[in-house]
Amino acid sequence: MKKEKTSILDFYNDDEEEVTEEEQEEIDSFMDEELTQHLKEKEKEETKLRKANQEILEKEYDTMNLEEFEIEDDFEEKRKKDKNPRRLKIILNVILCVLFVMVILVIIDIVCVTKWNKGPYFAIPLHTYDDGGTTEYYGIGYKVIKYNQLQGRRDMEIGSWSLKYNVDPIYVDVVDLAIEFHDDPEAAYQNYYKQLLIVNGSLKEVDQEHNKIVISYEDEGEKYSIDVVCNMETPDIMSILEPKYEVSAMGTMVGYDAKTKNKRAVIHLDNCFADQ
Repeated sequence: MKKEKTSILDFYNDDEEEVTEEEQEEIDSFMDEELTQHLKEKEKEETKLRKANQEILEKEYDTMNLEEFEIEDDFEEKRKKDKNPRRLKIILNVILCVLFVMVILVIIDIVCVTKWNKGPYFAIPLHTYDDGGTTEYYGIGYKVIKYNQLQGRRDMEIGSWSLKYNVDPIYVDVVDLAIEFHDDPEAAYQNYYKQLLIVNGSLKEVDQEHNKIVISYEDEGEKYSIDVVCNMETPDIMSILEPKYEVSAMGTMVGYDAKTKNKRAVIHLDNCFADQ
């Protein structure tokens, strides 16, 4: 009587015992079931592992998106902050450039009017007087009065917008000018510069070639001696003027040369009219 085999191992314990075909099929079937079950379990474990990895990846992806979104928000906010100062800087640079150009234009007009009696080039004429054509020009913070009287002021004056039209001459004798410029030349210069003067005195010289006359005061020792050089506006009257006689000349003071060791003091008048 054969011993009954109850497990797979029993088939291999007896090497001498023969295995029938049916028994071999039973063994193979049992092994296939074991293998199939093992593969199914392994597949389940791999599926769980994949799901776990997928969840981890999704969490990491969401975290990365959130961080990226936050980074984009920070970048956008920083860009806006950077953009505002840049725009403000551009505006300030434009304003500074405009102010710089305006200052240059004002300086050009001031120099041309005060030094060369030319212009103004960057001021607008707003008012003309019925005195021969005197015109007031207004610029950026300054005013120019260009005098053009028929017989009077022919110079230009520059100042603030409050600068007043003034054609009233200052009557003065040449001897008074000599004393004032000797005692305090700076104060005298400030008092008479760009003012319309009518100077009375002795006619020293008539220079028809250069269209000038010279009114002079001389004293012993040359302490107070002074010359008033008048650039004439009307040369036709010079032919009837005689030196050493009293003369009255009207003109605008435009300069002063201080006394030196070898030269007396000189006052310069422009746009002059004379009467003897």
